[in-house]
Amino acid sequence: MTYSGELRGALEHCAQGVSVFSPTQRLPAFLAQARSSCRTWLAQVLALTGRPEPALRVSDEAVEAARESGQTVALANSLIGAGVLAAVLGDSRAAKVRSEELIGLAKQEGFVLALSWAHIQHGYALALEGKSAPGIAQMLEGLATVHAARALAALAQSYCWLAESYAIAGQADEARKALAEGFAAMENTGERLFESELHRVSGEVALLSNPADASEAERCFRIAIDTARSSGAKLWELRAAASLAVVLSRQGRRDEAVEALAPAYASIPETDIADRRRAKSILAQLDA
Repeated sequence: MTYSGELRGALEHCAQGVSVFSPTQRLPAFLAQARSSCRTWLAQVLALTGRPEPALRVSDEAVEAARESGQTVALANSLIGAGVLAAVLGDSRAAKVRSEELIGLAKQEGFVLALSWAHIQHGYALALEGKSAPGIAQMLEGLATVHAARALAALAQSYCWLAESYAIAGQADEARKALAEGFAAMENTGERLFESELHRVSGEVALLSNPADASEAERCFRIAIDTARSSGAKLWELRAAASLAVVLSRQGRRDEAVEALAPAYASIPETDIADRRRAKSILAQLDA
């Protein structure tokens, strides 16, 4: 349900899955992996539905429980989840820390796919920090391995991150190619968790390509907002609403900008995450 973007139902199922296991019980490898997966998915769903602080707590617990269990597969799984969570929340530093630990573990244990996902996460974190060239190179390296292994899970997510990284680098044509791959992966696999983000990034790329005409960008941002609302992804809604508010503000449509952003901002509790800081700054400028 999480992959398909049905976050309201996914939240209930993930919570039930976590409740099956004792937090401290030592489990055989396959059950340790299952416990780690339940916690990892619960953390991501909590973050996307607008509860980042509980999400971070659950994710940290998953990593520490896996580390204490000595089960390296469970640890790799929890580190993948923790890296994704950090990246989703826009915390590049934490994403790098988690992915660097995962790279070391994956090399040590010979976990080829885990290593590729770690490279994708680490590369995206670098791009968020403005180090686009090495970040993109690392992401492409990871994606090459993923394709070679025909591992289609999270492919739409990876191409969404790659497209955003190209956009940060000012490479609109390459960003559009990555977006096309992301939308194709979404249709082929049914993975709609990043559907709203694919539309938002499409809007950012449209602005990059033609800053003088924001009509296409506005259309993409509104689709992203509607998609996020339908799935219950408050974090994606806030991110897209912030981008829309910037476009509307530049056109002198202040009231529309506030109307687009204020409810999404209010829907996420006060917490220190990048998207809420950005939205707060935009609203302050609109009130000035």
